[in-house]
Amino acid sequence: TRVMLFVANLQLNPGELSSAVVVNLIDSNNQSYDVPAEDVRPERVTGFAQVTFRLPDTLFSGDCTVQVKAHGQVSNSGTIRVGP
Repeated sequence: TRVMLFVANLQLNPGELSSAVVVNLIDSNNQSYDVPAEDVRPERVTGFAQVTFRLPDTLFSGDCTVQVKAHGQVSNSGTIRVGP
């Protein structure tokens, strides 16, 4: 399953791959995953960056905390619900 997030103040450097952006997930079983982004692209209308990543197959169902890491910085955390 792929998920798309919209992140403020994120831009890839020239020549930098999408995988330079990492999405950290902590599932309802308190397992932590660092998932490289598959795609990062600017959204011209809002100015946000669209970050697409794939959920790990072993991710536990329930509430999942999400943070985006890039260029030595970490975003605020958010929550998504993952169904079975």
